[in-house]
Amino acid sequence: MSKKIDYQSSSTDEEFRHLMRRLIDEAEKEILVVTGEAGAFKHYEDLKWAIRRAAQRGLKVKVYARTPEQGTVNKMITYGCEVYLGDAVPKDHYTVIDRKVYVESLEHEPRKTGVRKGSAYFDPAKAREKAREFSQYISKAKKAKKDITGDPLLKILREPLALSFETDSKNIDIFL
Repeated sequence: MSKKIDYQSSSTDEEFRHLMRRLIDEAEKEILVVTGEAGAFKHYEDLKWAIRRAAQRGLKVKVYARTPEQGTVNKMITYGCEVYLGDAVPKDHYTVIDRKVYVESLEHEPRKTGVRKGSAYFDPAKAREKAREFSQYISKAKKAKKDITGDPLLKILREPLALSFETDSKNIDIFL
């Protein structure tokens, strides 16, 4: 018998984050993620650490994404994820845990906190179906590699004098 848990949006997407942390921490073999910009991984430290712990436990963590920032891709790879970048637009964003559970996020504005709504489905047949869908996405995608050429810290290290700030004092109001 399948079970469904809905989560609602809140200012910090706490229900979504709590549910995902719990499922990631309970995972035993594999985590598959289909996302657009990988915003949850970028913005939520608790989910980053949960993914990192999962990879350290030896789980396979694979991510299909369309438009993540390179810094986010670099972090995911550093944490032990396999990241695939593709052009196919997923009809929905979801995470599959051990091909037993999948969590679906309803469409929302990209790179925005407080708008996530969706459901977790504890249904192995549907989770396996989503895993097959994931495999189709990555079969047409390119496996990402780390690329630090655009990293701001690297630029500062290479060109320390290029770091500057506007310091026009006539724009500063002083109250005595």
